Amino acid sequence: MDLMKRLVAKKGIGVVMAVHDLNIAIRYADYVVILKDEHIVLQGSPREAITSKRIADVHGVNAEIIENKKGLFVLASNSISQKPRLSE
Repeated sequence: MDLMKRLVAKKGIGVVMAVHDLNIAIRYADYVVILKDEHIVLQGSPREAITSKRIADVHGVNAEIIENKKGLFVLASNSISQKPRLSE
């Protein structure tokens, strides 16, 4: 992926790819299009399009967006329809 990003910058070409890992999309994409049931539901920069609320709305998953000096990260916890597990 890093090689592809360097080639894009050096050659000025565009790349279209499909990924299911939002952390990869955040790290490598300049622009994202998020689909649900074959329809575009969100598009924009990763920072704009990938939020906790939008992940919940589109994927039905509770997620937290963490930002530190290395960037943004998505931490998914559980399906919204599932109750959190209690430690025994």
